[in-house]
Amino acid sequence: MAKVVMYATGVCPFCLMAERLLKSKGVADIEKIRVDLEPQRRQEMMQRTGRRTVPQIYVGERHVGGYDDLAGTTLSIRVFGIECRCLTLDKLIEVKRAAGRPKDFEAIAELEAIRDERSRGGRT
Repeated sequence: MAKVVMYATGVCPFCLMAERLLKSKGVADIEKIRVDLEPQRRQEMMQRTGRRTVPQIYVGERHVGGYDDLAGTTLSIRVFGIECRCLTLDKLIEVKRAAGRPKDFEAIAELEAIRDERSRGGRT
C-alpha cells in the first residue's frame, strides 16, 4: 500500500475522523505531520496543497484533500477557473433531513427526485 501522510493538529476533530476512517479501511500506518507543533510544516502544507485547513491527506504522491474529500461527501468542480467544492446530493439530503425544518423536508423530495433521475441516466 502507498504511504499515507496527513497534515494535522492535535485538536482537530476532522483530523481524528480522517484517521479513524483511514484505519477502518485498513490503513495501519499514517505519517502525521503536526502543523501545530511545527509551524514551518504548515507553510509546506499550504505550498503543496494550496489549502490552509487540516487535515490534508496524501496517499503516495496523490493529494486526496481534507476529511470531506476522503469521505467522499464533496465534489470539486472548476467554475471560471476557480475550484469550487460542493456537497454531493446524498450529503445534502442527509444535512437537510438532520435540520428537520419544514422547508428542508419539502426540498428533500425534490433532491431525491433529481438523484433518482441521475442514477437512471437522465440529466436534471
